[in-house]
Amino acid sequence: MGSILKPNVTLSFNRYDFVVVEWLDAVLRDDWMTHSENKGLRTRTAGWVIVADDTAITLAGTRAEGGNFVGAMTIPIGTIIDAKRIKGRLITGVL
Repeated sequence: MGSILKPNVTLSFNRYDFVVVEWLDAVLRDDWMTHSENKGLRTRTAGWVIVADDTAITLAGTRAEGGNFVGAMTIPIGTIIDAKRIKGRLITGVL
């Protein structure tokens, strides 16, 4: 059996930082495949950090005035390949 994914990045983000996380997503296939085709899908997700701990990071894709968020996604730490904080403001004058 292959090895289980281990966290290979250290998350040092603050709440409400805007980040891009590259992670290995699960893939569902409904056709025949070989062992060598059994790979996850490299995925990138961007959003504001809502919660980050030693098990997962939760990002929200939309932030409104007043600090309300919607469209949250939780990504298990063990699937993260890389994560970067985006510096500066992407939208000025609103948030």
